[in-house]
Amino acid sequence: MQIIRQALKNDAVAVAPLIVQAMGDLACSFVGSKNAVDAIPLFETLFQHSENQYSHDNTLVFEENGVVLGSITAYNGDDLYEYRNKLLHFIKQEYNISDLYLEDETKGGELYIDTLSVSPLAQGKGVGTRLLKAMIQKAKSENHTQVGLLVDIENTHAKRLYLRLGFKVVGNVRLDKNAFEHMQLLL
Repeated sequence: MQIIRQALKNDAVAVAPLIVQAMGDLACSFVGSKNAVDAIPLFETLFQHSENQYSHDNTLVFEENGVVLGSITAYNGDDLYEYRNKLLHFIKQEYNISDLYLEDETKGGELYIDTLSVSPLAQGKGVGTRLLKAMIQKAKSENHTQVGLLVDIENTHAKRLYLRLGFKVVGNVRLDKNAFEHMQLLL
């Protein structure tokens, strides 16, 4: 049986590696490592807490037969500064990292999709599309007027998916050493 549902705190072990997979090098820079596995504990901790951009409160999961195979995390762009300050403070305390360069990745009035990730076991089966559509529906039900996300400028496969769903490129953003296009969908 396949379902998309609100994430729970105890999904952290399944979802944290998906978040790290979606973020790639940026997740590694949060913990000062070149090994993505080293970033997983950070995102397990963040996921289990509320009021941060990687919280279970902001996440939907795709589950098949009791196994989480995908996740999408989104929050109100109005909360960016509060969430980012908490994140940067936590990273500085726990990992002594204080030199990250993060442009504003979202803005007020937008439901911002921070991460979307599908397990390699389920890629190519429409899971990402289903998660995106579920989050777009959630945005509509919460009366958002637009949904935004970033796509790595080299990830043409993901960009094609977003364009097919109606997203349009509205700008460029740098997060640490990575370049992205900011895309939006008007609702």
